[in-house]
Amino acid sequence: MSFDGGETWKVLHSFEGGCPRGVEKGTNIAKDPNQKFEFRIPANTRSGPALFAWTWIAVGGNRDEFYMNCATVEIEGSGTDRLQGLPDMYLGEMQIQGHIATGECASTPGTALEYPNPGENVTKDLVQGISLKRPTEGKCFAPGSGGAHGNGKGGKPTSTLITSTTTPAASGADTGKPSVTATTRPSGDVMLPSIRLDVDDEAGTCNCTCQL
Repeated sequence: MSFDGGETWKVLHSFEGGCPRGVEKGTNIAKDPNQKFEFRIPANTRSGPALFAWTWIAVGGNRDEFYMNCATVEIEGSGTDRLQGLPDMYLGEMQIQGHIATGECASTPGTALEYPNPGENVTKDLVQGISLKRPTEGKCFAPGSGGAHGNGKGGKPTSTLITSTTTPAASGADTGKPSVTATTRPSGDVMLPSIRLDVDDEAGTCNCTCQL
């Protein structure tokens, strides 16, 4: 989520493993239109216009590929928090002069990216034959962020929705602990993504659904 036109980005929820569209390992075929990534935006998030984005890094293919889809959203409610306490969004698989040098912030082919600072809300979707691995070191965040990684606690969601193919939804809001689900999904169980944004607030509710 960004409140400054995309100069800086804060992480709401990290999904590690799996694949957008549920593409089966070794293919480019998606078979199921019902994949969902569900999460909540903190109720105290600043109301008004914002940029929402989701990013992903390919397991195979060329490195130097960082995928990002953005949408303009309107947050309704009475919140004022710009979520500065949340971690900066990971940025890698590219070179930025004076910021990310060749070989820095790079994933390993054949592995799923394990984010260096995923925040408190993490969903792990493990696929057989594809392990999680952290990227190489570097300033793996947008240049405008200035290295302010946050502590993962500010602007904490009032609840966290986690959808899994094998486990029910879970929430870490009551205990203040991270919500983490790890599941093993057979490589033949493929799905397509749907993204839903929910902001809960006594003064209003924002819902956004993106079918991709």
